[in-house]
Amino acid sequence: MDAHRVTRPLLILLTSVAMLGGCGSTATPTTTTPVPVVTSSSGAIAHWNLVSISDSVFGSGDENHLEAVDAYAAGIERDLGVDVTVHGYWLGGYTSDQVLDLIRSDTVLQAALSSADAIVFEVPIGEVRSECPFDNVEWHPLPGTPTEWRTCTARTAARNAANAGRIIDEIVALRSPADALILASNLWEIGYRDSLARGIEPQMHDMFTAANAAMEAAAASHGIPVADAWTAYMGPDGRTDPVATGDLLDDMTHLTPQGAAKLAALWRGLGYEKGRAAAAAATVASVAGTATCTWLHVYSDAPVSVTNECTVTADDPRVSGTETEDPWHGQQWAVSATEGAGVQAGRVRLENAGGAWEGTGSGVYSSDRGDILASWFKGTGGYAGLGYF
Repeated sequence: MDAHRVTRPLLILLTSVAMLGGCGSTATPTTTTPVPVVTSSSGAIAHWNLVSISDSVFGSGDENHLEAVDAYAAGIERDLGVDVTVHGYWLGGYTSDQVLDLIRSDTVLQAALSSADAIVFEVPIGEVRSECPFDNVEWHPLPGTPTEWRTCTARTAARNAANAGRIIDEIVALRSPADALILASNLWEIGYRDSLARGIEPQMHDMFTAANAAMEAAAASHGIPVADAWTAYMGPDGRTDPVATGDLLDDMTHLTPQGAAKLAALWRGLGYEKGRAAAAAATVASVAGTATCTWLHVYSDAPVSVTNECTVTADDPRVSGTETEDPWHGQQWAVSATEGAGVQAGRVRLENAGGAWEGTGSGVYSSDRGDILASWFKGTGGYAGLGYF
């Protein structure tokens, strides 16, 4: 085993397209020719941030998951070949007032929306619990006259409709539909069976359809497509029991795996026009530099694992810094201490004050050509959403 220092040229291609580009290395410095790589100024291709805003209806009620949003994220990854991170902002029982206040006051959410590549949302109607007779412990309506329920549900729908327009205006002010894929979902009739049993289904039906119509109109004014979950779960006449069809759980509110998959499919069916428009607006960029490394080469046919360290100097400070290859696996077939060939691969991390790049590398070595390596990296910290090869 022998430790030696070698300076190798780097052609590092910064991109927000999933790990595209070329990075070669040899033991002898050579002149490199930049290879163009598509990179998006919005960071919308290699890695997508998907922000969801809702109460708990996009999932099963599990406090850790919104299954429909997770399924949609997986669909985006399959359809577009990007990595997707979900940022879910939700709480069971949210009212439209609370969602509006959240968007207006939560700086973390505002930052997430401002840089989102995709946004999905619904306008919850939890205010029915305060406008109408409701048991907020057992979560079901209380007895009331038809007139009382007609009045309170109409009041709820009006309040929700006003907030729907405000919520969408706030979202669009933070992130234009021209810059991100923004999709909404209307609501199914939550508690359908219970409303039938209590004789208030006609009033609840009208409340949901009025609230949906107002949200859809507000969304359309900004060119935001809406997934028609109402028809998907309630049927064309709005009288299908979504629990009986397997779309909702027995709580008559939350989605089963079947229901979650159905909503994700509705969103996917709306397409990715805004995301693809962002890709079309891409620019081309590349950087070059050198890496001076202390490497351990093994002159035997036994596989080994070692730690190597490099100092990377590039014409872009984002990809200059200390590179650590750990663990770095290799196996060489040596004729002598100066002649041989081998293969190598391992984990690689490049770090500087702005953030870090993490990935894997692999390549070959021969005494006549030196080391030839390729490494794929994803940015973290300040470089999240970027990649290089």
